[in-house]
Amino acid sequence: MADKSQPQNDEDDVLEAELVNENEVPKTKKSNLVWLAVAVLLLANVGSYGLWYQQQSNVEQLSQQLSQTQQLAAQSSELKQFLQSEASNTKAKFAVIESAQQQLTDTITTVQENQQLGSAELQWKWAIAELQYLLTVANQRLLLANDVEGAQYALRLADERAEAMGDFRLHSLRALLAEEQMALAAVAKLDVEGMVLQLQSALNKVDSLQIWMGPEVTQQQEMDSGVVEADNWQQALQNMWAQVKSMVVIRHKQDGTAAVLVPEQRYFLYQNFRLQLQSARFALLSGEAPVFTSSINAAVNWLEQYFVGDEKDAMSSLLHDLQQHTIQTALPDISASLTWLKLQGNEQ
Repeated sequence: MADKSQPQNDEDDVLEAELVNENEVPKTKKSNLVWLAVAVLLLANVGSYGLWYQQQSNVEQLSQQLSQTQQLAAQSSELKQFLQSEASNTKAKFAVIESAQQQLTDTITTVQENQQLGSAELQWKWAIAELQYLLTVANQRLLLANDVEGAQYALRLADERAEAMGDFRLHSLRALLAEEQMALAAVAKLDVEGMVLQLQSALNKVDSLQIWMGPEVTQQQEMDSGVVEADNWQQALQNMWAQVKSMVVIRHKQDGTAAVLVPEQRYFLYQNFRLQLQSARFALLSGEAPVFTSSINAAVNWLEQYFVGDEKDAMSSLLHDLQQHTIQTALPDISASLTWLKLQGNEQ
């Protein structure tokens, strides 16, 4: 009887062991799912922190660039005020010259009436006054406005007037005028007006440039069909990730780097580039060679770094052409003829 009960007990032990093993299998699966969920949540938190940190870095960089942009704007404003002041000073000086000419005319008239000067002597004094006026204008155009062509024109008129007088006393003056005209002819020609128009054309096309953008981040790929359906916490995680994606776009460059760019901050890319072009334009008009070169170089670097497309290529070609120009030229001294003429007038 004892022998029969022993096999029966063994069978019962085997059945109990199988039941225990069957109960442990679901527990193991559930434990694995919990650990998988925790790992996914940690990865999502790490990714979100990385995006946040990268965005903060980009915001700080753009803030610095905005500060530089504001400084450039202040410099442009100061340059504009300087140009306006120079224009006012030039007008005032021309007014003084015209007033002096009028006073000279009145003086000659008075002398003629009081001393009854002869016709030849009166013509001589009038011609000297006219020559002095033309030579003063030539010097003013060259020194104040860097206008080589205007100075050449005034010298040419003075030479023609001296030639028409046919007086041997003006031979030395005509020799000086010939030297000064030759010196002006040797000055390198610079098409300032054409360059200004090119910069204005570039300014008009700034808004049509395309920022160098990569495709927006795509949604997370769906899980394999073999994975258990998402629970509520997985759906919440996907919603959070979608919100993070909607806040930023990723800008990809050929060197493989990427930077997070908030859409509202794209305005500063255009504004900074526009200010660089305006600074180059003002520097060109005022003859400030270092400022012009610095602004053009900064504009080229900004264009290559942040923009792409056919419009960018065309503008890059234009700016590289402008980089080849040297706007700082040595202007000759054309005051010798005016000095000689004043000495002659004092001797008379």
